[in-house]
Amino acid sequence: MTFRADASIKKRLILCLIVLSVISVVQVATASFLQYTLYRNSQTQQVLTKVATSQMLADMKHDGIQGDVYQIIDAAKQNDAEAAKAARDSLAEDIDILNGAFAVVTSQTYSDKLAAQVAKSPPLKDD
Repeated sequence: MTFRADASIKKRLILCLIVLSVISVVQVATASFLQYTLYRNSQTQQVLTKVATSQMLADMKHDGIQGDVYQIIDAAKQNDAEAAKAARDSLAEDIDILNGAFAVVTSQTYSDKLAAQVAKSPPLKDD
């Protein structure tokens, strides 16, 4: 079908419908691609938010562990067995939470670059 100035209305309408159909297909394909991209980005953001939250919790518990150790030292200096036991219990709880936060960070699936950074982190110690 060639476009000529003297083409009939029917041919012009068919040509317009073909052009509109092609445009519609391109729009649907583009919208589908963008929707998939947004979905993947939201999944990545959810993982990174979870990891960042776990890291903040671990940082706070690290400070809590330091405070627990100071409480144990203070209780030992004052010969207060009850306060020392409470501080040791708090220390054990904070260590468990810290280990859980670290497990969340190491259990996620990352891109190669981030996975290399996570792999560089030192392993947990049980002492």
